[in-house]
Amino acid sequence: TMPMRNTATWKEAFVPASCKLVWTEKGVYGYFESAEKPFQKPDKDMWTNDTLEFFVSQGNGCEEFHQFAFDSLGRRCTLRKRVLPIPQPFDDQFKPADFKFANQVTDGRWTAEFFVPFDCFWHPEAPKAGDTWRCTFVKTRVSDPKQLDGTAMTLGNNGNMKMYDEITFR
Repeated sequence: TMPMRNTATWKEAFVPASCKLVWTEKGVYGYFESAEKPFQKPDKDMWTNDTLEFFVSQGNGCEEFHQFAFDSLGRRCTLRKRVLPIPQPFDDQFKPADFKFANQVTDGRWTAEFFVPFDCFWHPEAPKAGDTWRCTFVKTRVSDPKQLDGTAMTLGNNGNMKMYDEITFR
């Protein structure tokens, strides 16, 4: 379980939230839980609503990352970016067909489950037990009160892979 905190100050999150990850030979499964009903405006774009983003970098070299984002209304965005050896623009054509997610919003909470297949990564092989990758979750609310909470202290820079959490596959 990975609890969320304010990504700039590392103080407690305004609203408690956490994420969990498990993996199989096919991909990574995630579960997100927040103890509040998310901000939702169907007439606004997904970045105006509450969103959850999962950033993952294969291995520990911080050469590239994949971003899987969705809002509480079920809209999604997937991107990837290479930063080494020479920074590249975001690949906004990255549309993995097998990335799946489902939201559930009730009166006082928001939960989401998702699946990211290993074959959608630039290096599509599954990790081996003992391999280490880097990742972070970011929950964003741009409405009042504004919140940027995550599992790593990225100082508000979601591409700051060196600050991502290290996960070891067991």
